[in-house]
Amino acid sequence: MAHPSMPRGGPGRASNGNFALSDVKVTADGKAVKLIAARATFEQKGLPVAAAIDADPVSAWAVDPQFGKDHAAVFDFDQAVPSGSTVVVTLRFNNNAGHNIGRPRLSLSSQVSPPATADDGIPADVRKALSVKGEVDEAVVLRWFRTRDAQWRTIDTKVEALRTKGPEVGKIKALICSEGLPAIRLHSQGGDFLELTHFLNRGDPNQKGEVAQPGFASVLMRAEESRWKELPPASSRTPYARRSLANWLTDAESGAGHLLARVIVNRLWYHHFGRGLVTTTSDFGLQGERPTHPELLDWLAGELIRSGWSLKHMHRLIVTSDSYCQGTATDAKNQAIDPDNKLLWRRTPRRLEAESIRDTLLAVSGGLDRTMGGPGTLKADMPRRSLYFFQKRSQMNPMMMIFDAPDGTVGIEGRTTTTIAPQALLLMNNPQVRKAARDLAGRLGGLSQSDTVKTGYGVALGRSPTSEELSDSVSFLKEGGTLVDWCQVLLGLNEFVYVD
Repeated sequence: MAHPSMPRGGPGRASNGNFALSDVKVTADGKAVKLIAARATFEQKGLPVAAAIDADPVSAWAVDPQFGKDHAAVFDFDQAVPSGSTVVVTLRFNNNAGHNIGRPRLSLSSQVSPPATADDGIPADVRKALSVKGEVDEAVVLRWFRTRDAQWRTIDTKVEALRTKGPEVGKIKALICSEGLPAIRLHSQGGDFLELTHFLNRGDPNQKGEVAQPGFASVLMRAEESRWKELPPASSRTPYARRSLANWLTDAESGAGHLLARVIVNRLWYHHFGRGLVTTTSDFGLQGERPTHPELLDWLAGELIRSGWSLKHMHRLIVTSDSYCQGTATDAKNQAIDPDNKLLWRRTPRRLEAESIRDTLLAVSGGLDRTMGGPGTLKADMPRRSLYFFQKRSQMNPMMMIFDAPDGTVGIEGRTTTTIAPQALLLMNNPQVRKAARDLAGRLGGLSQSDTVKTGYGVALGRSPTSEELSDSVSFLKEGGTLVDWCQVLLGLNEFVYVD
């Protein structure tokens, strides 16, 4: 191994950094082991690596002129050494005085004819898993080691062969289609599948009246239906009913466009502020609440229409408003007048949704896979955004459920937000949170303790630590606390899971 402490960086102790390895002998339990097939990363002209295992005690392997870098030589055993043997390796340097190796490293491998490489062959992710103080990601290390260990490779080969072949599955006839029964029609077969809808006398399905034609809510019509209805071309397999409905919904002059715009901007306001300008976001009728700011609702609806129905424009407009950007500090006078903050005199602190908490953990730890699209999964340790989780009633994600993620099989008006002890316990004990803390510690490695704390606060909380927080954190690290534990404390703070 090269090192600055040796002449010209080594790897030898000669005045020019060279070495001359003249003889390599190996014994296993006292019995000599024959060495064959010598190979090296580099050989000096006239001094090949094969000279280290020939019968000449003076001929040697050297590396002139490649000094100041690591070199490696590999020698195969003529026969395998039994497991558990005591192996002794003897190196001799008889070629030239002082031409010894300064920092030798010896290793044995069960791999057949491994290549001669100057590095240790450890991948970057395994090296990272082993480098964090006090923590080892065993899953990463074992996944790599099982490809290097001969016995483990043999077992894996047998398991894979069994999995590929698999057991014979018994087949049972479950359904037989008999002749004479009507064929099952599919929606993909076109409009002739759809049954006609009739007016029913007193609501009785057995007393059908005339056929009901597609139409629109008359209370939201300022023109004839022909304004929005489109006739399908002769080659169309659909009646263009949905296209006609879309024309009516987005017509701000004579159709339902103004109502649609109000509903949309109210939903956007709800998602940013936790409550809509109309608190009953799914009910704008007589049984719903009246808007707290009717003029603002009308103006936002008009702005949505004027922007060409651009949701991005509306998001930007809302999050840059004074109402959204104000602080969460309370005021006794305002609190007495408007305890529910309906008039938006301050910003109400809001906890992130379950998906956002999980995605933020991945983002600050550097483990978020930002790949767009592709199939979903049920694996809880998936590194992609929570958007790509499958929703399965019998296999719900515990982390999502604890932070109030709804059941995807049921429609709801809005999410509830609870504050319960299991949420704090999850942030302290969940393996995924612990892994995020390890990865964040890896991002902060190599910095001074003070810079580590400042960078950690910036990455996790988006701000600098106070003088007291900086002092306490540095003291914790100096007194032997691990960086991983400190990172997990950051990820468990209220400030991390709340939008303040």
